[in-house]
Amino acid sequence: MGALVSARLAEYLQKTFPWITSDHIFFWPDSQITLYWINGDPLRWKVFVRNRVREIQEKTNRGHWNYCRGKTSPADKSTRGLSIHVLVQDDVWWHGPDWLTSQNLSFNNSADSEINETDIADELTKNYVPVMTVTEHCRNDFIDNLLSITNDYTKLIRIISYVFRFTANCRFPESKKFGPVKADERVCAENSLIRMVQEGKFREEIRDLKRGKGVSNKSKLSSLNIFIDENGILKVGGRLKHSKLNVYSKHPIVLPTNHILTTNILVYYHKKYLHLGAQALLYQVRQKFWPINGKHNCKKVIFKCITCAKNKPVLTSQIMGDLPTDRVTPNHVFNVTGIEFDDFETLSPGHFLIGRPINGIVEPLLSEIKETRLSKWQKITKFSQSVWKVWKRDYLCNLQQWYKWKFKVNDAKVGTLVLIKNENLPRTKWLWGRISELFHGKDNQIRVVNIKLPNGTVLKRNVRDVAILPTEN
Repeated sequence: MGALVSARLAEYLQKTFPWITSDHIFFWPDSQITLYWINGDPLRWKVFVRNRVREIQEKTNRGHWNYCRGKTSPADKSTRGLSIHVLVQDDVWWHGPDWLTSQNLSFNNSADSEINETDIADELTKNYVPVMTVTEHCRNDFIDNLLSITNDYTKLIRIISYVFRFTANCRFPESKKFGPVKADERVCAENSLIRMVQEGKFREEIRDLKRGKGVSNKSKLSSLNIFIDENGILKVGGRLKHSKLNVYSKHPIVLPTNHILTTNILVYYHKKYLHLGAQALLYQVRQKFWPINGKHNCKKVIFKCITCAKNKPVLTSQIMGDLPTDRVTPNHVFNVTGIEFDDFETLSPGHFLIGRPINGIVEPLLSEIKETRLSKWQKITKFSQSVWKVWKRDYLCNLQQWYKWKFKVNDAKVGTLVLIKNENLPRTKWLWGRISELFHGKDNQIRVVNIKLPNGTVLKRNVRDVAILPTEN
């Protein structure tokens, strides 16, 4: 209690005198056990000590607590029943110990060597699992390296559980644990991991809550009525306190958006519940967690799921190409086809379509000649030529617009994993392979691709007949 009062007094002094900072305040308790408590993890101790140690660590710099022997402590004088006459002549009472004013003042904030486990056994909590503590400087790198071990959420928790067990077995060899990871160890590992991530992503919100302030209106968490539970986890307060839901549904754990841990948790739930859609996945996740921008993150997870992509493939598209010359230039029917006619001069549908025999001489342009000067056949020819004139003026210009395939798409690359469209098979039976070669059109856009199948066969397909599968970079 004396250490807690000192910490509160130091905080009051800093508020009253702004020129006094935490760098100028040091503490010298004469209790080695108290110093051991302050330097340790608060979760190791029972509730009474834990709460006070946590408050001391929040209000002061842990490295500024040093040990002072009782014989040289002025505070110890008043507890020994000394008379007024003795205190008046006591230099330690009035000026403090000699070493405090020494030019070579040494600091000793460790009392571990003089503390036995039996001295603190009464205040140790049961089933304690050590918590990883990281400095602010390397916190982000540490978390990134930890999460890069695996993208399997359950495996990650199991790894951390074994790390904690190893640490506990080294510190307390008389009570070693063996065998598979137990449920309480998994819970402690999960809480520790989530707490580290939250402290990195919601630093300002956690700081405000610990100081007794409300969350800023600019924060994304301002509408959730968040609070910090007894394990130091940031949770949603919400409005369902009096409902009959379980405690996790009432107060789900807050997860940051676009974070690898959030993604791993969403992937775990997506696979656990057999590849749910975005809305159903979000519903299941919110039974325990509350990811910020949850629906957006759920959609990203589903979009990157190969199993979902195979069952509901999205075909690739490409910007619409320019019309070929033969389709924008007036010409006669069958003139640019591969059909050949026999040499016999007989009446055929072609005569009625083009107004002359297939191998007849092309008529001159008659649009500028008056009809009174034309023969009956020339009038028919002039009418046919006017149709092409109207076609060019009124119809051809309407082909300028793109009604679909409006944007350039360059998703297809050599080595990309794709499904091959087959209208005669269900989507789950479509062949798959990797793009081995790209073919560009006259506009330098990808139009055709070669696809190499697992058996070595190479197929050539239009780029619009393949569906790209999501893969990790």
